[in-house]
Amino acid sequence: MQLIGRIGAGLVGTMALVILVGWYNKITLPTLIWPGAFSMKPITALALLFLAVAVITLGRRILPFVLGVTVAAIGAVTLTEYIFGLSSGIDELIPGINFDGETSRMAPATALALLLLGASVVASRLKLTTLMLGLIITALCVSQIALQGYAYDVSSLYALGGLVSMALHSALGVTVLSLSLLLQHPSVGPVSLLQNRESAGKLLRPGILFIIFGPFALGWLILWAQRQGWFDTAFGVAILVLSMTVLGCGLIVRAAVGLRELDRQRDGIQFSLAEANSTLETTVEARTRELAEIVDKFRTVIQIAPVGIVQLNVEGGLVTANDQWLSLSGLTWQESLGDGWATALHPDDADRVLAEWKSVLSTGEGHETTLRFLTPEGHVNWVQVSTAPIRDTEQVSGYLATVTDITALRAAEARLKHLAFHDSLTNLPNRILLLDRLKQALLQAARHDLGVGVLFIDLDRFKIVNDSLGHPAGDAVLSEIAVRLGLGVRASDTVARVGGDEFVVVCPDIRSRKDVLEIADNLRKVIVEPIIIGNQIASVGASIGVVFGAGQDDVESLLGDADRAMYLAKGRERSSLQGAGGLG
Repeated sequence: MQLIGRIGAGLVGTMALVILVGWYNKITLPTLIWPGAFSMKPITALALLFLAVAVITLGRRILPFVLGVTVAAIGAVTLTEYIFGLSSGIDELIPGINFDGETSRMAPATALALLLLGASVVASRLKLTTLMLGLIITALCVSQIALQGYAYDVSSLYALGGLVSMALHSALGVTVLSLSLLLQHPSVGPVSLLQNRESAGKLLRPGILFIIFGPFALGWLILWAQRQGWFDTAFGVAILVLSMTVLGCGLIVRAAVGLRELDRQRDGIQFSLAEANSTLETTVEARTRELAEIVDKFRTVIQIAPVGIVQLNVEGGLVTANDQWLSLSGLTWQESLGDGWATALHPDDADRVLAEWKSVLSTGEGHETTLRFLTPEGHVNWVQVSTAPIRDTEQVSGYLATVTDITALRAAEARLKHLAFHDSLTNLPNRILLLDRLKQALLQAARHDLGVGVLFIDLDRFKIVNDSLGHPAGDAVLSEIAVRLGLGVRASDTVARVGGDEFVVVCPDIRSRKDVLEIADNLRKVIVEPIIIGNQIASVGASIGVVFGAGQDDVESLLGDADRAMYLAKGRERSSLQGAGGLG
């Protein structure tokens, strides 16, 4: 549509340019084709050329606006000259043209049409759509009156009194430019109705040609017949009225038939739509019931799930949680809502977990972490939390988290870690931890210029207890000896079990050998005390090897010396002390 309008404007612009060239060359083109025709004035040709360029470049910002204002000004000044009897000389602005006494002023109708079309171009650039359409249609009516005057040979339609007449090609140019401007706006006005694919377009398109050309052709035929003397004016008017009535009724009937067909189609569509809606409602109800059952089952599965399941909103507030979550956190559902879930965090974990959660909310990514819950009853529950975002298209609308109880696993890990460095029966440090403690004691002794005492203890008569009372009794004896040794040493000392009935005591920060011997003697005394096991009494002794080491000594060497000293004590007499290197 817009391309057709530009082509039409281009033809008008070409015509106007040819006419301007003709004026410069003393050739008045219309009189060559149609003797007696009125010529188009140069200023009119220039204005039509400006309008043609404005229509072709209507998509630009400045040029169409300037050209529209210029054309409107030409039309307005010319009309002012006619109204007030002035002469501004605007008609002779184009240099180099000799009018040979012929008037250079355009016709009033032409000036009015140019004013309207120029103003419509300006209104188009200012987005004043309604005003633009009114101006274009008014200009089109002005040109149509002149064209009918030429077609019916009625000069009063294209000439006012003795004033200059509107040239035929001026009227044609205005008509084509008016239609071209309408075609440049296909979304509004008559063009939008013609392109409409609904009822309005279907009713308008079949009759548009008759509406435009039917009355025009009918009037021309009746006038021609009158001039031929076939009938007088009264009869011609009667024929015109009758013809218009019949043709008008025909158009109305055609429109009514079209509307009836559209109504039938609409009723059929509505009936089909009602059936489809009924089927859809039935399907939706059935599907809704199925979904409700699925939701109930899913809710039940969530409630009885062995892991905690939590739904949180996009701000991180708790929305829903199952029973396992409530059991692990120790909170009620009401206490957990919103940010209340954070109150279940162990104080030692709270800052870390909340910082991690803040980072998750800012990135919208999944997250895994391990944390502790401290219940109101004081129980500590270790949990593994896995969080995943819930996405609605591309946006995060919330989060879903699973909370797995790993308290037993953590306890088992702690137990394994403890057993790696402790004796399972007595809970005393084993050889690995003993070596580390002895190494640390030697380093500390070197810094403070002190000594380290090492006591290697082997129980006497333990095999007799084991054989006579049984292995459970032997285990009870070992456990009791471990307790007594722990009570008999200083808080900084380390008591370790390194074998079946062998114990080692590391005493850091010893000032003299005498201090070591005092500790060893105290331990020997607590060991020999009778041990009550049920209704039986067990009695064991202790052979103790004592070594006094310094910061530069080797760990294994000290233990070896203490071990040899213990065997010397055992060979000398039971329940005795033996120092290495003359100690004791």
